[in-house]
Amino acid sequence: MTLLSACARESAEQHAQNTVGAYDTATAEFLASLDEAMYSGKWLLIDADNQKIRWVKTLADAHAAVETGRARTLAGHLNAGMLGADIDPGPDQAVLGDVCAEALVAWCVEHRLRYLTRRSGRPGGWHVYAAARTPLQAAAWALVCARLSKKLGITVDDRTGKVIRTLTAPHRRGLPSPVVSCTLTPAVVAAAVPPRTRAKSVVRASARKTRTRGGDASRSAAEYGRSCAMARAGYTGAQAWKLISGPGAKSQRSERWWRRYIWLPAVTIAAAENGLSEAEAWQAALDACPARFAQIRFRWWKPLWRKALQEAAQERPRRRRVDDAPTTPDPEIEDRIAQVRRGLDAAADLVLAGTRMRRDRLQGIKTMLYHLAPILVTRDGSISIRDLARATRMDDKTVRRARDAAIEAGLLVFAGRYAGGAKSCDTFAVTPIVETEISRVRSEKSPTSRSTPSPTAPRGRCNATKQDRRHSYERKLWRLLNDALAQLGPGERLATSQTRPAKLLRSMWAQRRWFREMSPQEQQARRSARRKLLRGLDPADLRAWLLWLEQRERIANACDRILASVPDPYDGHLLEHAPMTIYRGMRDPAWRTGGTKIATQPVLVLERTAAA
Repeated sequence: MTLLSACARESAEQHAQNTVGAYDTATAEFLASLDEAMYSGKWLLIDADNQKIRWVKTLADAHAAVETGRARTLAGHLNAGMLGADIDPGPDQAVLGDVCAEALVAWCVEHRLRYLTRRSGRPGGWHVYAAARTPLQAAAWALVCARLSKKLGITVDDRTGKVIRTLTAPHRRGLPSPVVSCTLTPAVVAAAVPPRTRAKSVVRASARKTRTRGGDASRSAAEYGRSCAMARAGYTGAQAWKLISGPGAKSQRSERWWRRYIWLPAVTIAAAENGLSEAEAWQAALDACPARFAQIRFRWWKPLWRKALQEAAQERPRRRRVDDAPTTPDPEIEDRIAQVRRGLDAAADLVLAGTRMRRDRLQGIKTMLYHLAPILVTRDGSISIRDLARATRMDDKTVRRARDAAIEAGLLVFAGRYAGGAKSCDTFAVTPIVETEISRVRSEKSPTSRSTPSPTAPRGRCNATKQDRRHSYERKLWRLLNDALAQLGPGERLATSQTRPAKLLRSMWAQRRWFREMSPQEQQARRSARRKLLRGLDPADLRAWLLWLEQRERIANACDRILASVPDPYDGHLLEHAPMTIYRGMRDPAWRTGGTKIATQPVLVLERTAAA
């Protein structure tokens, strides 16, 4: 160990002589002062393989680590306003590295910047530094480095604001790395102008007061306030969670998380407001958070109790109104749902027993059928794919595959299909095989009583937060698309609808297909004929036609957005009020004045229909 330490120390001293030891005392002190001015923050110790060892807080500790052999070299973060570049050419590209360094120095001279150049190890390697004089020169420096790297085919790494070897540090492999030229001084470095950063938004004090006057309006705060109201009203944990996580709710947490971090503090506050003793409040807390939901201890709960006592002693309005009252389930409906679930499960086992279906697909079908049973009983089987996916916590595509597999196996049939609009969705019904199993289940005596807790509902492993976010985005797109084609009646399709937006979409598609089906020679002939026609127009007519082409481009872009399911709110109005020029071109007599309005056409259509 002693011999290795001595060798490491001797190697470190040899490395140090390549830099500081090669200069006189005044130059060494000057470079040390530049290090203090050019770098800031912690200092990085690096080994011979250019790997990080650790960070140290002071430059003296970093030099001590290099001198004792614990590190081969050190580096630091360049201060804001200092520009840096690391030129690293290949073994046979030394000349290109020298050319790149000269180009960077020429750029600094052209922009009147103070600079420093230093060799970096093998021939052609350079470190070039400069002090910026304007906020925009950092971006210009990065662009120059990128262009030189692309033009010369060597690595030119922009190290502005990054870690780079200090001026007084040796090369990690003991290669020579002297400072060749320098016009920098500590005063110039201190006056370097940092790059322009994005300004932070400034909020006026009055605006802050206006926002905070009403308290916390976040989703978590609203959920906590509602839970406190239910705790004061005497709701049980199961009743409160059913309302918090029911259809239309915005809770994105699990029941375990909600019981521990929302319901437990709410029950504790309600106990303090009701004047319960500490022992009674602790028992209420244990009842609110069963052992299977949280492993709480009295010393963990005690700070909640002290905080609850402080809040209970304050005179302030307290929320006691609950928006949704807890509904007691109808026993008859619950029995019917359980019978349908058992019948669907028995029918699935009977029909799918002989198939070689994978276990995960079989489980997906059974999960979908389990959550479809309440819909069959209470809503005549009418449900959308998104709602069914949210209930099962499976992906939409997985739910569609499970639905198609159940229909193909003869377990379900379509009683109605989606007919368009916001109030229609697919409707499902069971087949005679399932009805037979449900009748058999009803004739049997139930093995469980109503007091027996129901089994845990099977669910998929889809991320609830991401799924709800995606569904919300899809509903927004659907609403925009539905507004754009709001005149489509029930059962109408885009290919057959006679509404104005649908007609325009079909016309634009047909015009583009007509032009694309031409040969290149025919397309060029059409363009030449059109140019000849436009050259013969009067200047006023040419100006009017160019204005119409701009309007037509806006209409065409709106059609593209609608067909891509990413429409803007104004696209539907744009298609609804498009003039007849979009169909007739210059054959429209009013194309010079904005085109013939289609609003005048329905009377003619009705008269023609009546005459027919």
